[in-house]
Amino acid sequence: MKKIFSLLTTAALAFSLNTVAGSEDNYINKYGRLKLVGKQLSSETGNAIQLKGWSSFGWMSNWGDCHQKGHLQQMKAWGANIYRGAMYVEEGGYNNDKEGFINQTKTFIDQTAELGMYYLCDWHILTPGNPNDAAYSDASYYFKTISEYVK
Repeated sequence: MKKIFSLLTTAALAFSLNTVAGSEDNYINKYGRLKLVGKQLSSETGNAIQLKGWSSFGWMSNWGDCHQKGHLQQMKAWGANIYRGAMYVEEGGYNNDKEGFINQTKTFIDQTAELGMYYLCDWHILTPGNPNDAAYSDASYYFKTISEYVK
């Protein structure tokens, strides 16, 4: 029992130290505007970088419960420097509440920026699967709206 307690205490201590250490990095200040140099994702100054993080998978159905700033802070503490917002168009997503999902995307962008993390907007198509289907006709509007917001 003592060994288990010691192990759990050590793990908790290591986890809390990792949380404090990782929360100091501001990747946006560190890397600036990202660009491609050849096929390599690079910082604003041309240095090769690697983005690491999580996907929002299914955030539309539980954005108020599961995807909060505290969760983003924890992801960052674990080494994430990007959060991928998978915008499902059907499946209870964008087409059901266009302005609501645009506003939520803006909230995620603001929260990740406050943490010094990048945000990747992903127009995610599943059903019916054909990117030319009328269900996806708002893609240009969505990306134009988000692009204007982050300028």
